[in-house]
Amino acid sequence: MKKLVPLLFMMLLAVIFSCEKNDNIVQVKFKKLSLDQLESLVTIENVNYDSVLIRNCDAACLQEPSISEIQIAPGNSAPGQFSAADVITPVYSEEDGRYSIQFQSKLKIEDSTSTYQDVTIRFIFADESFEDVLIRHQTYKFPYETTGIAIDLEPFTLATNRKIQDFDIVDDLLYFNVLGAGYLYEFEIHSGNYRELFFSGTVDFVAVDSSFLFYSGEWFIERYHLESETQDLTFDLSGFDYTTINGIATDDGVLYVIFENEDESIVLRRFDYSGNLLSTADFGRKTLSATILDNILYTLSFEEEQGICRFDLTSGTFLETRPFPCESIDMGINGDDNKFYYYDYNRNLIASVDLSEFD
Repeated sequence: MKKLVPLLFMMLLAVIFSCEKNDNIVQVKFKKLSLDQLESLVTIENVNYDSVLIRNCDAACLQEPSISEIQIAPGNSAPGQFSAADVITPVYSEEDGRYSIQFQSKLKIEDSTSTYQDVTIRFIFADESFEDVLIRHQTYKFPYETTGIAIDLEPFTLATNRKIQDFDIVDDLLYFNVLGAGYLYEFEIHSGNYRELFFSGTVDFVAVDSSFLFYSGEWFIERYHLESETQDLTFDLSGFDYTTINGIATDDGVLYVIFENEDESIVLRRFDYSGNLLSTADFGRKTLSATILDNILYTLSFEEEQGICRFDLTSGTFLETRPFPCESIDMGINGDDNKFYYYDYNRNLIASVDLSEFD
């Protein structure tokens, strides 16, 4: 009897979590209530550019309904500074002596410039004790799961107090102009080293191919020779009745330019690299910026149908518009290696999405 009492006492102290494998349910077994095990009860999903959904993981069950309340607080909250933004009473479903726990809460992202959101989740138990679990969640993966950070521009911004506007990527080199000024830069991606190429008044868009960097303003297009480091050509656009240039892109020896005309029509013109006009085609949509990959021209629409527009250069038709990959997308986009690159203005970084998610 003396040996049995300690054994019973230990069994009463133990909190057993178990969930048998059933169909697609993952088997999870807990022998004690650790922070890792509590964290595995939670899943966090991006449901908008500025909010996340915190809910129960479908794969875990409890042997008894021991969690009486769940409190959610944004940020990394110390125990004495915890301030709940939401309080949830979990719902349990019992089956064969096991309890699946159900809860959910929508939380606003505190800082739109951050790449992650810290969330503190307080589990309060039936005996009024509690445990706090800190979860760090990547907030930039909306609405595309393959989103990844390609280039962190914070060192450049801190040194120059400038943000980029449009860019192009060639191998390990990033070429870009800065917002609100005519400075153009070359940035070495793997090292983070950069240099100013030149200054040329107000520049809106850039496109790079072969030995040339093309850049445009509202009414002009110029060519910069990267090897000789000289501005060696200004396109003659005097014969066109246009009000502004809305984007440029290079592909296979051709410069594509989106023009907005005096009559508000939008056309797509093709030039060779010496500035000779090759063709003009109706484009039809008012968009900004441009990049080309696999004969698809990608551009950004900020009009009624907002999102990433895809124009099939072979058929001359638009494909289905895809959602913006972030809330603060600016004019900078690029396509390379089956990825769509874009500049996230708020987070000050260039991110990428697998083009397979656009299909």
